[in-house]
Amino acid sequence: MNTTLSVGIFALFFGFTGAVLMAEEKPEAILAAAKKSSENQPWRVEAHIVAEKIDMNISGIINGKDFDLTIDSDDHVRRQIVIGDKGWLTEDDGKTWKSWDANDRRFYYLVHTPIADTGQKIPPFEKVGIDKEGEDSLLHIRFKAPEKINYEGDRPNWWILLKNGEPESIRHYHGPAGFEGNPVIAKVDYTPVAEPNPVIPPPGNPHVQPTEDSSKALLMAAMKKMEEGVWEVNGTATREKPVRIHGLLSGEDFDLTMQSEDRSVMRQIAIKDKAWANPTGGKTWKRAQASDRLIYSLAHTPILSPPWEPDFKKVSDEQHAGATWLHIRAKTYRNGHPEVVTAPAFFSYKSQYWLALDGQGQPLYIARYEGVISSLSFNKTNATVSSTVTRCEFEYKPAKDKTIAPPEGAEPGRKH
Repeated sequence: MNTTLSVGIFALFFGFTGAVLMAEEKPEAILAAAKKSSENQPWRVEAHIVAEKIDMNISGIINGKDFDLTIDSDDHVRRQIVIGDKGWLTEDDGKTWKSWDANDRRFYYLVHTPIADTGQKIPPFEKVGIDKEGEDSLLHIRFKAPEKINYEGDRPNWWILLKNGEPESIRHYHGPAGFEGNPVIAKVDYTPVAEPNPVIPPPGNPHVQPTEDSSKALLMAAMKKMEEGVWEVNGTATREKPVRIHGLLSGEDFDLTMQSEDRSVMRQIAIKDKAWANPTGGKTWKRAQASDRLIYSLAHTPILSPPWEPDFKKVSDEQHAGATWLHIRAKTYRNGHPEVVTAPAFFSYKSQYWLALDGQGQPLYIARYEGVISSLSFNKTNATVSSTVTRCEFEYKPAKDKTIAPPEGAEPGRKH
């Protein structure tokens, strides 16, 4: 993360002094008004927190300074309730509770700080646009910084519900936060709670408990649908250096182009048992081995290979150009300890999928994947097997009116 930007972001998150608000139509003034109206309302929260050695979900209810939160971090799940100066904790799914320090608010601050009205001045923001969630209109605003955006959430983003053009409340936050003195990236969703006093002593509010998660079943259904048809893929695969991969996939057939940082280009086409390669990006093609599938394996594995992870958890529902994407995340690491991969400090190593849903909440296809993929290679000389791990970020969508065909001059390919 850019150091200069980090300092500015931390100052933003924990308060500014000296900046003067201008006209009310300024996005920073809209944010201030939304924080003031949101801070003491009861909210159901769903949050994903990630950093170099932190990867956890937080869910539950906050109501002013009271809270009932479940923290799922790796294989450790705990639930914490605080009401006034009394606190309780359970680490065995509510079977037993013990008194806990009510001043332990580390997890509460992660989800409450984005809506907290500190009374301090807010620096300049920019309006990104209006997002639709059902019939609601949400104004997306983003911290104004000269540095380019390196990854989602590298600077503060808020989504503010508008009613009759006026800010009503904060509904989403995605950006930097602080946890135990360390920088993290927080993604927090807020849903209004109708109950006037939803935080109650143990065993707690039964409505806080999550329902049975069907994320894995939805993922498998999306993969099943992607076994047929032609799909566009576009994204990056990173080992020591990133390469961009884009093109078409259709079952075991593919037409993919790989472009490295030095702008060198490799394009491969495979149809059944025939394959061609263009190592320069020009017009010259040569026959290739259909078994040469390195590029294909990277782009294909996330959507058509059932994940080995036994369990997934819903992170949030997101709106993308009017469509709903369900964001789910594996509860375990896909390929061993995360330190085997070089990645940005705020990259989550647990496999993550975004599923495009229809109007009934059923999966249409996998729209996005982030995670790590491992491949094995065998050295015949010394009879050793080595594992290579690649960090992948891909987006997928149906390829309308497109087919995978041989290069010009080769025999015709099959239609899809």
